[in-house]
Amino acid sequence: MSRRTLLALLVLTLLSIATGLLISRRMASQRAVSLEKTRLAKKSAERANRLRAWEKVKPVSLTSSSLVDQLALLEEDGRIPQSEWAERVPRGALSNPQQEDLHQAIAGMLRAYAHNSPQALVEYMRARHMRLAPARRRILEASLQGQKQGSSVPMEGLSDEDLYQRYWEARGIRCRQATLLPTASQIAIWKWKHADAAQILDATAFSRLREIPEVWLGYMQVASNFAPTEPHTLIAQLRAKPEVLIADVELVIGHDKESLYQKVPYMARFWFNEAHGQWQPLMLLAAHTSGGAFPSFADILF
Repeated sequence: MSRRTLLALLVLTLLSIATGLLISRRMASQRAVSLEKTRLAKKSAERANRLRAWEKVKPVSLTSSSLVDQLALLEEDGRIPQSEWAERVPRGALSNPQQEDLHQAIAGMLRAYAHNSPQALVEYMRARHMRLAPARRRILEASLQGQKQGSSVPMEGLSDEDLYQRYWEARGIRCRQATLLPTASQIAIWKWKHADAAQILDATAFSRLREIPEVWLGYMQVASNFAPTEPHTLIAQLRAKPEVLIADVELVIGHDKESLYQKVPYMARFWFNEAHGQWQPLMLLAAHTSGGAFPSFADILF
């Protein structure tokens, strides 16, 4: 066989291999696109199904006297972190005071928002031995100082209530939460048994645990302006005893008329402060249920 023939065969072989690779890559790309379209279609269908189902759920006003009783009936959800340091705790394993305070902690937070009052929120946090975190207070002060109406007002001597009141007024904050859909809401209680609090404080892990990426368009973490009073903090408790009770609550909230009564799932995480014998709010996420603007929060209310 001549050298020219061998060269021609080699070229043909290489072209065949290259063509095969291009076809394989194209098919793989098409399969990936098809799988992604299928995933998005399932996500959209699940989202639509939940939103339709929620329209049939009887709502309870966040200011109703029966709110605590409704929270006591929330369905227990088994989703907890997949970790050797996490252990599910049935609600019935909590003491009666722990259960009662947990329901009051959730109800108090919801009522504070429903009242659309900075004083109500500050008073709620104070009753749970929390106050404006110094770092967050400085941010609020700087924001007010940058606004014309606050530029000549000294901030250092203001109480938490006065500072928050001026901040709400300057930002034109309006809370629009109005109702709870109790039979669509859930609660999961678990124990974290490690001194490292990173897993507990990880908002991304919390969102995945609550299946936000699988169903919703995304989420917003509400900035935490409040912190436990020293020295009884989460970190201090874990250092003294590497064990803490956690309650994850998925609350489906209905909004007011101006927000077109939109239904939104909120994911709230509480921890049990043993020094005070109280549940304290730790984290709050709100899922995006549609492509429009979120109806309730800026980044300033928790």
